[in-house]
Amino acid sequence: MNPSPGGTLSVITVDGTPVDGEKGLFSAARKAAAHVGVLDAGVLAGNLSAVCDQLGQLVAAAETARGGYELESFEVSLDVSASGEVRMIGSVSSEIRGGITLTFRRRG
Repeated sequence: MNPSPGGTLSVITVDGTPVDGEKGLFSAARKAAAHVGVLDAGVLAGNLSAVCDQLGQLVAAAETARGGYELESFEVSLDVSASGEVRMIGSVSSEIRGGITLTFRRRG
């Protein structure tokens, strides 16, 4: 496993509560409520690695129960918090602001 990267990353965070006067995802009111912060890259790398390990276990379980079908790839959307916490997005809705999309494909 590669060592965790050092340093920091800039991150834009938006409070999840609706903003008065908000009409859309990227409205002026939402932009005004956004904050720029600093995220520890090592924390994010560790959390992302842990999520990928857990997803690998899920894929292995799915492959044993595939019933004659081959799992070629799967896609997962993740949300990253201002503290570097990585969470899987369970459903896509207008509340999703951004994040990371991982696509896993079979080797070879």
